[in-house]
Amino acid sequence: ATTEIYTLSLHDALPISNDSNRTIDATLYDVTGKLLYSEEIEGAKLLVKPPPLAKGTYILIVTTSNKTASFKLIRL
Repeated sequence: ATTEIYTLSLHDALPISNDSNRTIDATLYDVTGKLLYSEEIEGAKLLVKPPPLAKGTYILIVTTSNKTASFKLIRL
């Protein structure tokens, strides 16, 4: 698994690369582990647009259909 850190404004979409063109699951949690957003996405160039978020730190877990996961820390 890989970990990346992003700093975004409150209205940015998060780009996700999907080199394999497989279906991915994007799941967003706050730092307490509360699920905030979950979506299944298909395609090579993806934008994850979570609901409006307050300033803080969040964890986005991107899992491909072959169960490869990457973790993205998001700071707003």
